[in-house]
Amino acid sequence: MPTVVENPKLEAVNVMLSVIGEAPVNSLKSGLADAEAAERILNRVNKEVQTEGWTFNTLREYPLIPDSTGKIILPSNTLKLTCVGTSRDYPLVQRGLRLYNYEKHNYSIGDYYDEVKVDLVEEIDFNDDPTEENNSLPEYARRYVAVRASRVFIGRYLGSQEIYGFSEKDEALARVGMKQAEGLVAKRSIFDHFPRGEYNLHEAYHRLI
Repeated sequence: MPTVVENPKLEAVNVMLSVIGEAPVNSLKSGLADAEAAERILNRVNKEVQTEGWTFNTLREYPLIPDSTGKIILPSNTLKLTCVGTSRDYPLVQRGLRLYNYEKHNYSIGDYYDEVKVDLVEEIDFNDDPTEENNSLPEYARRYVAVRASRVFIGRYLGSQEIYGFSEKDEALARVGMKQAEGLVAKRSIFDHFPRGEYNLHEAYHRLI
C-alpha cells in the first residue's frame, strides 16, 4: 500500500478557505483564485513570523568565510543576521544576500576578515522536505503561522468584525503556545548567557507573551 504524503501547506490553505466558506481544494495548483490568494498570504506570513528569529531557524555562531573574490555570499534562505562573538563589533551588515562593510563602503570582506561569526536566521519551508535534513518547520510554528494567515485572509476578503475578532483570539492563543514550546526547547531563563557576552533578557521575558 503506497504511503500517503501529507502536505501541510495544502492543509493550511484549506483551513483558510474554510473560514470564508469555500470548499477545500485537492492541490495547490487548483487554479482557484481564493486558494492562490490564501497561499500567497500564507507564504508572506510564514516569512514574517520566521524573520523574528526562533530556536528552530537560527544558526548560532555560524561561520561565514569570504570567497576567492573576498566577498561573503549568504545562503539563499537568509532572513537576517547579527555578528556575534569575536565578530560582534565588525562594521558589517546584510545587503541582499551579501555582507557589506559600512565603514569601508564595499563588499570586500576578505580584505579585512578571514572569518565572520554570525547568528543567522534562515527561512524554512512550510512543508517538510525529505531531501533536506534540517528543512522542517515544527508543528507548533505551522499552527501559529496558519492561524495568523487565516486572520489576515479573513480581514482582507470578508471584513467581518465578528469572525475577525474570534480569529484574533485564536492567533493570540497560538502565539502563546509557540512561545511556550520555544521556551521548553531553548530552556531559557533570565540568567541565560550567550557567547556574544550579553544576558538575553528580552528572550526570557517574552517566553509566554
